Amino acid sequence: MNNSLEVFIEEFEFLASFHCGDLSVDEMQISLKYSEIFPHKITGSLTGTVKKYNELVPLLNNQIQDEKLSFKSVNLKNQYKIFSSDSVSMPSFIYPLGYPKNVSFEIGKLELRNLTISQEFNNNAERQIRFYLVGPQRIWNFICRYEVKDEKIEPKDFIKIDINEDLPFDLELNVIKFDKSDEYEKKLTHSYEVMSLTFILKKTHNHIADNELLELCTSYVNDILLLVSFIGRKRIEWFCYKFYSKKEIITFIRENRRTDDSEPDLHNAFLGYHNTLPFIDKSLPNYRNLKNNDFDLTAVIRYYLSSLEMPYLEAKFSTLFTSLEYIKTLYAKKYKMQKIVSDNMFKKKISKLIKDDLKEIKNNHPKFQDDEMIKKLPELNRMSFSSIIEKLCISYGFRLKSLYPLNEQVTLLSTRNKLIHEASIPIDVLLKEYYRLRLMTEILILKILNWDDLSNLYESHEMQLVTDSVEERKCT
Repeated sequence: MNNSLEVFIEEFEFLASFHCGDLSVDEMQISLKYSEIFPHKITGSLTGTVKKYNELVPLLNNQIQDEKLSFKSVNLKNQYKIFSSDSVSMPSFIYPLGYPKNVSFEIGKLELRNLTISQEFNNNAERQIRFYLVGPQRIWNFICRYEVKDEKIEPKDFIKIDINEDLPFDLELNVIKFDKSDEYEKKLTHSYEVMSLTFILKKTHNHIADNELLELCTSYVNDILLLVSFIGRKRIEWFCYKFYSKKEIITFIRENRRTDDSEPDLHNAFLGYHNTLPFIDKSLPNYRNLKNNDFDLTAVIRYYLSSLEMPYLEAKFSTLFTSLEYIKTLYAKKYKMQKIVSDNMFKKKISKLIKDDLKEIKNNHPKFQDDEMIKKLPELNRMSFSSIIEKLCISYGFRLKSLYPLNEQVTLLSTRNKLIHEASIPIDVLLKEYYRLRLMTEILILKILNWDDLSNLYESHEMQLVTDSVEERKCT
């Protein structure tokens, strides 16, 4: 069987109305190319006469001024799908020099950041939203069995994902199989499988409006995928959803996001694949509760994942350190550690005293640049990075020294300063410091999420590498 993905790319032509700000142009001929089952660029082209081109030019000029170009297809009786997008760009277009007035030509190419497809649907079952995923699949620890249905091999199993919350929906992890058959011989020629998360509304919550349900499910799927990406050290995202409401199916496709589909090594998932679903069950409510109480780990984990994707060690370390800085900032904000004393006290007493001393020095040394020092004064009222990190580690029961051999000093902050300001660190030293920083970030995130089992991290190859000592690797 040929498994080329090109056959799963959809192409449609239709008439659409384009909008940009207060301007609009009706009945533009558009063709689109996209896929609903795997990440693919959403592209298209615009065709029209010289007259249509002249109508379109003001919109394109408006678009250059950061206005969104959008469109919606004309609802014709014979058209069973309605296409729309609120983020369209036309990076280049052709000036119609020499074209006859009534001859159509390709005005330009289109690039879409998203695409919504609506079609009528009489749904007698419960409303549900299915998100198609891209990224490694093994982390879910789901082995799907198959059965024969209508002479076709179809996925048989799904996993119900439990979350320690009272939610208005059930959540299932599924494998969805797509087939293509030869148009003439009616013979199966292509097959493709997609991992998906499906939210099924409970009957007891039928009062929830479609837009509220969609917003809630999108929020949950984003959080779940971020947490699973974190423990798998590989980014997993959704690229398309299908919303089966009572009256229509709404398909939403967003622009192709760069995600590595390759499966991670078994040891890369530092909690072990068997812990993925228990981790979601326990950590997701904690993660969302933290987010609702101004301790949002989203940026922390995103920078962590970005650091893993960087090609060079220096970039990995610097990006990962940003993740740690976000943790420090969240902690300092929560426990009001941003300032040593109040701004009012610092301004009226401490700052005034220092300024008076600087003026006195200036009087005795005319070339002394007191204005440059005065600019730096507000920084004196900030608690140091190392002090906050020390308090943070104590608060979550983590010993930073457990990442170093016995009697060796903690050097993470000095390594960061050297890398940023001097850029001269031996690669073997930086590699060890990077692993320490990664272990520290992972352990802190897990502790903040109240996940107790850290044995895989403390017994990992990375921990052996950075400590050079078995005794130092015991859990704290």
